[in-house]
Order: sequence, then structure tokens, then C-alpha cells
Amino acid sequence: MGLGTALSTAISGLNINQAGLQLVSRNVSNAGTPGYTRKTLTQENIAVGGGGFGVRQNTITRDVNEFLQQQLHTELGINGSRQILSQFLDRLDLIYGQPGSDTALDTAVNRLSGALQDLATSPESDTARNAVKLGAEQLVSKLNQLSENIQTLRRDAESGISHSVNEANELLQSIAALNTSVQESYGTLTGSADTEDQRDQLINRLSELIDISVSKGDRGSVRVYTSNGDLLVDGVASRLTFDEHGNIGPQSLYSPTDAERGVGTIKIVAANGSTSDLIRGRSNFGGTIGGYLTLRDDILVEAQTQLDELAHGLALSFSDYTNTGTAVSSGAQDGFDLDVTGLLAGNQITINYTEGGTSKTVTFVRVDDATTLPLSDDVTPNPNDSVVGIDFSGGLAGAAASMSTALGAAISVANTAGNTIRFLDDGAAATVDISDVNARITATALSDKGTQLPLFQDAAGKAYSGALDGADQKLGFASRITLNGSVAADSSWLVNYSTSPATGASDATRPIELVKRLTEQSFDFDPATGIGSANAPYKGSVDEFARRIIASQTGRSEMAAQSKSAQEIVVGALQKRISSESGVNIDEEMANLIELQNAYTSSARVITAIKEMTEMLMRM
Repeated sequence: MGLGTALSTAISGLNINQAGLQLVSRNVSNAGTPGYTRKTLTQENIAVGGGGFGVRQNTITRDVNEFLQQQLHTELGINGSRQILSQFLDRLDLIYGQPGSDTALDTAVNRLSGALQDLATSPESDTARNAVKLGAEQLVSKLNQLSENIQTLRRDAESGISHSVNEANELLQSIAALNTSVQESYGTLTGSADTEDQRDQLINRLSELIDISVSKGDRGSVRVYTSNGDLLVDGVASRLTFDEHGNIGPQSLYSPTDAERGVGTIKIVAANGSTSDLIRGRSNFGGTIGGYLTLRDDILVEAQTQLDELAHGLALSFSDYTNTGTAVSSGAQDGFDLDVTGLLAGNQITINYTEGGTSKTVTFVRVDDATTLPLSDDVTPNPNDSVVGIDFSGGLAGAAASMSTALGAAISVANTAGNTIRFLDDGAAATVDISDVNARITATALSDKGTQLPLFQDAAGKAYSGALDGADQKLGFASRITLNGSVAADSSWLVNYSTSPATGASDATRPIELVKRLTEQSFDFDPATGIGSANAPYKGSVDEFARRIIASQTGRSEMAAQSKSAQEIVVGALQKRISSESGVNIDEEMANLIELQNAYTSSARVITAIKEMTEMLMRM
């Protein structure tokens, strides 16, 4: 090897060490830069004809743990969802108020209960009567306002989805553009490591919005998918669309059928123009968007269901009464005659009987629109009954015939006279024994029908009976419930339950009955409220159910806050671990700096020696 070759080799060493020093400087300068990963200079020996002729720079790389990155994407998605859930549930908890506070829902129920108890003590008092009327009006107003507040939260969630989808589209476009930049600079002297850092930051942000998975592509590029396998980025970016609905009410629910859907859905438009619904068929979306969807379609819908169930219980607890069948016989057959006068759509007829040693309960629900049929068993909270919808639009005789068909040959049902339906067993065959039959009927009259009182009504003075025709009357009832207009105009109806003979001014019969119906009468509440379960529905009085609603919402808010805090710890720990593996360690950089300084000095000394030797040769 001549001096020229030695000089060239030494200069290459000098250059590579200089590049290394520059890289150390970059690493140290960016030690605190979010998302920056430690860069490493790769080099290779210059070999020609089997001999070494120095060293040259290959490219700049980074060392990243891909498993930890993917884990971070997952945890960021969970964190994004929990942040949104906690934020909205805090707002919901504030709307309901602290249990027992002046603005709380249970306080409004308690005020009505207290006013009724005062009225039972002083039924002749105009002050006591007006206090009950005021308490009922305040409770109605509270239910109406809470319902509107919940729908406002749902509209905010809808808007949040729209903003998040727009941001996701911007991120997808940027990730696709950076993919192209990475491929163009892949393997060059400068490398693509810095661009990959930028891309990772965008992917991390995307993972906060929606559950994703990432896989390697060619020449340093990546492919991004939803956790369900829908391709988001591969060369070019797919586009997400969201048809935001501005007008959202209790009836505005998600449906996989576009014609029935009352809220927006997210669709993905692929590069080839094909479209698919990202929400349809998915139970968990993840990320901020998933949090908004869970709120809009599950948690806040359940909150509305709780209010509707409370309004439903309030209305029916005061207005409904039970007609019990009268025992009858016809030859060898035994059974009951049931008076169904006043039976409204949504009212129920229940028959309990034993067949072949097995106890059975069938609940017939009146409908006046055959298109509503068939009904599901979950129309009633009772887990042990079979629900059958009966169309009454053709008259009582036809309705009785439908009941007979539903019960089978062993039980006969017929409209014997007027509004009476007769239920008979199979007589001598003795395979069936009917134990009782009853009808739960909603009163619409203010007097002369008993001590019950239709204190609450649906909008426009319509009787509330839980009708199912067209749409479930209970859905959104909390937003429509009103005080009976006749009671609002004349509070004496709170006491007067009979015109002949006339109720005495100091007769406490009706007020006492109303107190019992609110605070003592037990109901099975719909498990769709999230209180109780399908197999063990919550059973209690209306005022107890109101307290359970408050406790349920408070507990959910506290759990959401705890889950958010716990997830923040998980994300923080994971980010710290990634930083320790892929980030800049100042001590390591300083040690590397010393090595580079020594190497640089050594290369310089070689060059100096070659220079001296060359000068010596020139003097010879």
C-alpha cells in the first residue's frame, strides 16, 4: 500500500468520524424532543480487489422496538376512549346532581312524596294541595330538562365523532405522504430515520383516535389497518366519511339499516372507490371515536332509558289499577271472567296456570296495530312470563280468539258478553289448572273509578299507557311527560275521587293511596336501564328506583375516572420504557463522543505522519 492509499484511507476515517460527531451532536440536541429516537451511523469497509481501502458511510438508522410500538398504539387507543368517557360522565354526573342536593333528581321525587304526605295529613288544605301540584310540576320539569341534557350530550358526542374523523383523514394523508418520503430516502446516506420519527408521531396520534394495527411494507414504508382489518394506508390513504346528524332526540338511535338510522355512521372509502361501514357489526371501536360511539349509542341511551323508565313508573304507579278475574264454572270447566273495560293499548292481561305440573305465566299486551306484532318477551321485565301481543283493532271477540289460539287447545278464551273475557280450563281432561287471571288497566277518568289518579300524561294531554303501536310510547317519555292538565287547573282532584257520593273535603283516602303508590308499591323495572338484570330485574318502589338511578350514575362516573387514571399510568410507563430503549441516553452519547474524538485524533495523526513522510521523500 502506497502513501497515497494510506492518505485516502485516513481521510475516509476522518470523514466518518466527523459524520459520527455530527450525529452525536444531533442526538444530544434532541434528547428532550418528543418522539425523537436515537440515530446510529452505519459504516462499511471499502474493499477493492480483496484489499481494504478505507471506510465509508452507509446510512443513518434508528433502533425501535416494534412490539412496544404496537403495544403503545393499543394502550393509546384505550386511553383515548377512557379520556372521553370520563369527561362526558363527569358532565352527566353534574347534570344529575349530588344525591340529596337541591338540584338532584331524587330530591325532586322526595319533594313530591313529602308534599303528598302533608296532603294526607291535611287534605282540606289548599296550601297542601298546591304544594303537591308544584312538586309534580317540578318533577316533570326536572325529567324534561334531564332528558334534553342527555340528548345534548349525545349531540356533542356526534359532533366529536365528526371532528375526530376529520382529524383522522388529515393524519392518514400525512402518513401516506411520509411513507413516500421514507421510500425515496430509504438506504441513502442521510437515511429516512427522521422521517420515520415524524410518521410514528402521526401514527401514535391516529391510534388515540381509532384502534389500529401497523405492519411493515417495502423500503421502510408501513401499512395501517383498523383493528378489524380494514386497510387505511398502503401507498395511498383511504378516506373516512361521517354523515353527522344535527338533530338528535331520544328516538334517534343507531341502526345498521341506513333507512332506520337516526345518527351518523362512519364509512371507509378505499382507493378503488369501494365503500364499507366501519361501525356495522362491531361491538368495540376503540380510541376517542370509540369513546364517542359508546357514549352516543350505549351509555347515554341507557341514561335516557333510565329516565324514561322512571317517568313510565311514575305515570303508571298513580294511574293504573288491577282488575282481578271472578271465578266461574261451565260444566266440568273452571276458570275466570275478566272485565277489561277501559283496557288501553299497552295494558296487559296476565294468566297464571299449571300445565302438566309446570307453572306458566302468559302476559297478553294490547296493540291496535297488527304491524307491531309479534312482540318480544322483554316487553315486560318479568323473566318468567311469555309475552304475546294481541291485536284489538278487530274487536274484543277477535282478540279473545287470538288469546285462545296462543294458549292452545287446553284453555278456551271467549268474549262472553260486553267487555268480559272468559278463560276456562279443559275440564274433565284435567291437564290444565288456571290459578288466576288479571288485567292491569290505565285509568283516564279523574273520579268515580277508584282512588287511582292519572296525575301524569304524555304530550298534548294524551293518556300514557306504555303503548307499543307505531313506536314504543315509553321511548323518550321523560322528555314529554306532563302534569295532567285537569289537575293543574283544579288541584281538588288530588282529593276528590268520587262525585256520587261526593268526596268530603277532609277525606284523605286518595292522598294516602297516592303516597303508597309512590313509596310502597313495588314494580319490576326494565333491565335495559342497567339496573338489575334480565334474570333478576330490579324490584322496588318508584322513589327507590329514582335513588338507584342517581347512585348508578355517580358510581359509573367514579369508575370512569379511576379507569382513566389507571390507563394514564399504563401509557406513561410504556412511553418511559420505549424512551429508555429508543431514546437518547446522554451518558452513552458522551461515551461515544470520547471514542469518536479519539478516533478522529488518530486519523489526524495518521494524516500528519503521511504528510511528514511525503515531505521527507520530496527532500531526497
